Amino acid sequence: AQRLFGLEVWRGVEAMRLDWGRGRVQELWVRRRDSGETFPIRAARYIVSSGAVGSPALLQASGLEGESGFVGRHFMYHLGALGVAIFGENVGAGETFLKRLGWSEPYFGLPGFPHKLGFVQSIPTPGVETLRAKAPIPLPRWLARGVYRRSMPYALIVEDLPQANNRVQWTSSGIRLRHRFHPYDVFRAERGVRHVVDSLRASGPMMVASHVGVFDDLHTAHQVGTLRFGHDPKTSVLDPNCRFHQLDNLWALDGSFLPTSLGIGPALTIAANALRVAKSMARGTV
Repeated sequence: AQRLFGLEVWRGVEAMRLDWGRGRVQELWVRRRDSGETFPIRAARYIVSSGAVGSPALLQASGLEGESGFVGRHFMYHLGALGVAIFGENVGAGETFLKRLGWSEPYFGLPGFPHKLGFVQSIPTPGVETLRAKAPIPLPRWLARGVYRRSMPYALIVEDLPQANNRVQWTSSGIRLRHRFHPYDVFRAERGVRHVVDSLRASGPMMVASHVGVFDDLHTAHQVGTLRFGHDPKTSVLDPNCRFHQLDNLWALDGSFLPTSLGIGPALTIAANALRVAKSMARGTV
């Protein structure tokens, strides 16, 4: 164990299940990964922060589905519309973390296309082996290395609509993920990627390639949903302060609380919400 800012942090310890009853969590059972030892932890308040996959899986393993039955449902991650500009000279992708530029003009749509698209940002160039694996034609390693050094990719973050059939399911043999993008997501991404390509062509590259990750299960960016918050226990899992509707000492503070996936990276929203709830908890108002 290690103490940080008044907290005792345990490494190599895995949460197994929450024992609950009479409207409260009674204890959390954990397991040491090195020895397999299991033991309970008792506290006045419990906060799960294992992300949109881990948090609902822990609740499901504990027999917590909620009145709405939405624990694990509405699993979302952004549909990436990717444009890649390939230049005639080295742009430093092999030596420098390239995440320098973004623009929000298409967030609420484009001229003649009044549909929400999202935020465009530069992203790190995929590694040589990833380029070879995802290329539409076989690439020798020397050619993939050259493309890597001369490429600047940009991604349009397209909001993934919440659908109850997209879900995280805990089973005794592991966690199962089910996800399909809504046709409206694909419609917007295919139009949005043309905007990215047109913008990149104006920068003078040798060529521009594009890709819409409709069936991409390798890069599931910005996972959110699965424990959506709201006022009504019949349509949400958490209350507006991210407390589980049926248990008065259990909160979820991660991306699982979001009822929509936004059109931008959710990290700052997740952090801001956690600070909001933590401040209320410290004041004793939740």
